Amino acid sequence: MLKLQAEPTFVSAVIIPSPWGDQKIKMVFKYMDTDEFESYIKNNADRQNMSNEDVIMEIASGWHEVDGEFNKENVALLCKKYHQAAAKIVNAWMENNTQARLGN
Repeated sequence: MLKLQAEPTFVSAVIIPSPWGDQKIKMVFKYMDTDEFESYIKNNADRQNMSNEDVIMEIASGWHEVDGEFNKENVALLCKKYHQAAAKIVNAWMENNTQARLGN
């Protein structure tokens, strides 16, 4: 059944490349409706000076299949150790929000 009131979060798999092979984690992302998403993207210029971990903390509320607690310090460590982690996480969040938006 289609829910008119969407859940506040959703889980999506994110593949992060590494020298040891692709690493798969599951991110708990914050859902944004059409207005919130458009406002977030429109105001993205304000985020140009934000760190990767700050952006991820803004769009996510947790993770699974990672050997550490979801917090700013561990997100920063993930971004430091896995070069493409931040881009892959943000892209997955954007794609999922866009797909949800296209489906409505």
